Amino acid sequence: MPTSYRRFFGIILVVLALAGLSISAMSIYGLSQLKGLLIPKIESGLELVDEALVTTDQALDVLDSTLKTVNINVSKMREALITIGQSVHDAVPILTSLSTLTGETLPDTISATQASLTTAQTTAKTIEDILRVISRIPLMPGEPYNPEVPLNTSLGQVAADLDKIKPQMVTIEQDLKDSKANLSGLEADIIQVSLDLLLIKNDLDAAADVINQYHALIDKVQVSLDSMRTQIPNWISVLIGFLFFLLAWIVIYQVDLLVRGIKLIGGKR
Repeated sequence: MPTSYRRFFGIILVVLALAGLSISAMSIYGLSQLKGLLIPKIESGLELVDEALVTTDQALDVLDSTLKTVNINVSKMREALITIGQSVHDAVPILTSLSTLTGETLPDTISATQASLTTAQTTAKTIEDILRVISRIPLMPGEPYNPEVPLNTSLGQVAADLDKIKPQMVTIEQDLKDSKANLSGLEADIIQVSLDLLLIKNDLDAAADVINQYHALIDKVQVSLDSMRTQIPNWISVLIGFLFFLLAWIVIYQVDLLVRGIKLIGGKR
């Protein structure tokens, strides 16, 4: 190779080697400052993450307290509905008994009473006729028997009044049947609402379990953050040491290029 070409390539190698050494020197200086700049920033970022975790944990505590209050209220509502439902359930047989009483027992009793009154009315009329005859016998003491309202008439009036009660018994019976039907529907509605509240309570319990899982996850992350704070300086030191090692090899290679360039410029092979 001609001398002029060797010198030209030698100058290029020298320039490249000097440029590389300059860059390597600046890189080494930057690496020497990197640890002092990088660690505070990383620690600051980890501190922000830790504060966010603490805030999230506190928010979970508030949410957990709210869910517990809601769960207690739902349980109380369900217990109250169960009590009401039991009362309604117990009232249905009573209404059935009352319906039977007003629809069958009392009408039968009224009919039997009216029959007895009819018999008593006949007997009373016979007695009154006898009393009238006796009271009209001459020389009999006292006034003639002549009451304003004869007994048999009074008994007949009572029997007639009992006739008025029968339609009222029918009305009462129908009202009781309607009330029984309404109570049965009310009991079914109460049971459905109670089941819905039970589902809500189960959902609240599941939400509470999720909150506990979140608490556990936050605790694990905080432990990891504490470990990272301790280990980050060592990690950065190892990384910087590895980069210094690479730069050292690059510097050696650039020095070799510089030596070769100088040899080419000097005309040595």
